[in-house]
Amino acid sequence: NAVLDSAALHQKLAFLEEDTYTHIARSPGEQFFAPGEHLKTKSLEETLAVLRRNLGVALARGYALYWMGLLEDDRFSLPEIWEAYDPVFTWLKTHATRPAFEPQIALVVDEEALSLLAEKSRAVTGRWLYELRSRLARIDTTLGIYLQSDLERIPQSVRMLVLATPYQITPTQRDALQSRWMRDGRTIVFCHLADAFDSDGEKAHLGEITGIAMHKVAKARQPLSIVEPGAVPGVPDETLFGAPQDRSAIFWRPQATLPPINPHVVVDDPGVRVLARYQNDKSQAASVALRKLPGWTSAWTAVHSLPPAMWRWLAGQAGAHLYLEEPSQDFEQPDVVEATEDFFMLVSGRDGTRHVQMPEGVEEMQEIGGAEERLVPREGTFALTCKSGVPRLFSLVAEAGESTPAQQPER
Repeated sequence: NAVLDSAALHQKLAFLEEDTYTHIARSPGEQFFAPGEHLKTKSLEETLAVLRRNLGVALARGYALYWMGLLEDDRFSLPEIWEAYDPVFTWLKTHATRPAFEPQIALVVDEEALSLLAEKSRAVTGRWLYELRSRLARIDTTLGIYLQSDLERIPQSVRMLVLATPYQITPTQRDALQSRWMRDGRTIVFCHLADAFDSDGEKAHLGEITGIAMHKVAKARQPLSIVEPGAVPGVPDETLFGAPQDRSAIFWRPQATLPPINPHVVVDDPGVRVLARYQNDKSQAASVALRKLPGWTSAWTAVHSLPPAMWRWLAGQAGAHLYLEEPSQDFEQPDVVEATEDFFMLVSGRDGTRHVQMPEGVEEMQEIGGAEERLVPREGTFALTCKSGVPRLFSLVAEAGESTPAQQPER
């Protein structure tokens, strides 16, 4: 969940700490708080699945991985753990130069925006800086997380730009949005947007930034919303979403809720397509809306926890590549996809056969550490037999008998 993908844009290496609380970790006792103990794995199979998933994230995104015995509790002191890494390390020896990570969706965070938040900032941070990242990671496409200051550097592979905290947009960033992202059929999603400022502190007109007429209301509001009938294919009419559950505090405060948003925004634009409205609102105000503009689509949401199918539909409308025919809609049992030019990982949320549509040019897949056979598509899809929560890692083959090129593209 960290904003690590900006590192490569500056020729830097991001390090991911592997400190999974494994099933063999010794208990610290009642006198010591152990980070992650509530997520302790329960068996060797579960430990290997979690470690393999985390390794897949590092492989796709080009991170370095290091192992941290966080509490000197022997959490990695088992030969089977290290032996499980061997097939991947063997594969890496033949793929020493890896392609750049070029995701389809970019979640963009302005680190300086935190200084603009009022005292009760949990209403913002709990939604837009915590749970939103988890929501987008549950879509069957590739997600990169970047700093807003890198709008000029984010890979052009991105089809949907999600601005998590766009409260402070400098002239340079506005130019980057207009010249680089408001074009070629892309979608920009503006989140919350209770206020926006130029770099000199002057307030900017929200409509000028988003292309959607809207105004701010200085009043607290829970963004509980209901899907507009017939608005989004695949999302049942009147689906309720946006409950204020505080997922970041769930293990130590199970009933914690997020405070309402204050101020909130109301759309005044008759030209928008309304995807959802605030629940029990006499004015029928939109809480999620989009508008087609010349060359691009502007979307605005007051709700962080859109149904997965709605996020997926928005990504598909923007031209993002979606990998699964029937992705999971279950937050607790999600499908996790990580991919780059030469690598693909799927962690399925359920048992059974999953049908995967790979990008154009991928003709074969070979499982890393699996059977020697190469999988080929039938009727355009690869059929993978999956077990819930157990990662499958694949080397991608562009032409029969040849691995995909592992050349680092110039930036």
